Amino acid sequence: MPSLRKIAVYSRKSKFTGKGESIQNQMEMCQQYIAAHFPCVPEQEILLFEDEGFSGKNTNRPQFQAMMRMVRKCQLSAVVCYRLDRISRNIGDFAKLIEEFSATQTTFVSIKEQFDTGSPMGKAMMYIASVFSQLERETIAERIRDNMLELAKTGRWLGGVTPTGYQSAAIDTKTANQKKKRAFALVPVEEEARLVKTIYALFLRLGSLTGVQQVLAQMGALTKNQKPFSRFAIRDILKNPVYLVADQQAYQYFTRQGVEVYSPPSCFNGNFGVMAYNKTAQSSQVHARAMQEWIVAVGRHQGLISSSDWIAAQQLLEQNSGKTGRRVRSNTALLPGLLCCQACKGYMRPKMRPNGTFSYLCQNKEASKGALCQSANANGAQLDHLVQEQLGNLPENKTLFYQLLKKELQKMQQNTPQPQKLLQKRLLEIQKELHTLTLSLKEAQNSPARQYILQHICALHEEKTACQQALQPVNAPVFSGGLPQLIATLTSFEKLLGSLSLKNRRQICRQFVKAVQWDGQNACILLKPADKIHSRPLCEDCK
Repeated sequence: MPSLRKIAVYSRKSKFTGKGESIQNQMEMCQQYIAAHFPCVPEQEILLFEDEGFSGKNTNRPQFQAMMRMVRKCQLSAVVCYRLDRISRNIGDFAKLIEEFSATQTTFVSIKEQFDTGSPMGKAMMYIASVFSQLERETIAERIRDNMLELAKTGRWLGGVTPTGYQSAAIDTKTANQKKKRAFALVPVEEEARLVKTIYALFLRLGSLTGVQQVLAQMGALTKNQKPFSRFAIRDILKNPVYLVADQQAYQYFTRQGVEVYSPPSCFNGNFGVMAYNKTAQSSQVHARAMQEWIVAVGRHQGLISSSDWIAAQQLLEQNSGKTGRRVRSNTALLPGLLCCQACKGYMRPKMRPNGTFSYLCQNKEASKGALCQSANANGAQLDHLVQEQLGNLPENKTLFYQLLKKELQKMQQNTPQPQKLLQKRLLEIQKELHTLTLSLKEAQNSPARQYILQHICALHEEKTACQQALQPVNAPVFSGGLPQLIATLTSFEKLLGSLSLKNRRQICRQFVKAVQWDGQNACILLKPADKIHSRPLCEDCK
């Protein structure tokens, strides 16, 4: 029975040698296997993926990733390779791939080891691989947690970015064998410690991160990186347990929250601070873990915030999380991230007005309630229009456009995905077949073969329609006025910007504009490239 989906053949070799298990040899053996075991699959439905010069230690290979994208879209019925290590030499990666093949009902075949997930024995091998993979993951997780528990015994600082209020200091000790051993602990920095206490006091009094941010801005307080405090930086300080004094109230709080507390209750005597391990997950991107996954111990450092204040801050943060919504953002602004205030060098963001219009206002002015900056707001729609108008006046260069267009077309042809190339090839074949069958139909007016020819024509017509629909996003015209009008539009900035969506206009701005500076009355555009930046005034008064 013919396959409804295509079959992929994958081959890989770390380097070209011209002998042995070359890419070509692997391909030929896989095709012979398909011919013997999948005789109903036509040759045009066999897709070839090959990675020459790539190691099997990981799956970061271009053709392999292209094949897996088709697997995830359920476009392949089977993946055939010469040997298992052509796919991956990593047991963890291989087990994950088997899971993906199983989820998409894609049969995996390795002709050397006779590993076929379409057979009962192949499925059994798949389950065995999954069991070992799960065992490996659980063993690694258990080993990491055991290491965390051993570290919790010491209560030491493990390194990284030191929290505001502390600095890292080395502590030298000697082991039983009189060998020198160095560990690190947090030591309070007096000025920063006072700032941390101020932040907690302000938050408990005002009950608002924005309110604390405004007061800190008015005070001129800066972070360790010498930047104004953001709401996120304030929240991180308020949520960090490192500032908490380790007393009995703190012990009871963590116990109620379901946190694993490694130190015994007697150690929570109020003499030291709290150290929390396993706070972040280091996967594809770092993110905070839930409190229930922490491992809490008594540290070697001095706590700065009483347990009653720290716990009250956590409760207030939790209450506020249910109240605060996302800040309204303008969907009509052209210059977010480009417009900056010339007076204080801060960025300006769009803010909606009740009447539906918007203005650009300085973030430093907003955060400090005018203490750090008094620059006037900018009319959003007017400023966007003037910037777009100035970009539209850039000189036209059709020769440069043609060169860039030629390069981009070459890139598009080189980067056309393998499935799309095959669809285009198949579409040409269908058109030729339809032409031939149409001619045959005229000669078979009264022949019994006429019915079969008509059925074949209908089937080909359906396949042609499916190919055209699949290729439509690639071949869809980008401009309705024809090629001459398209060229005239793209070689003129003014016409180009007028025909684009807001999202694309923003992208154009970022390609040519380094920044737009606002001085309260006028704005100047700083154009790229960086070595030839010059300002373009938006009005006569700015010259």
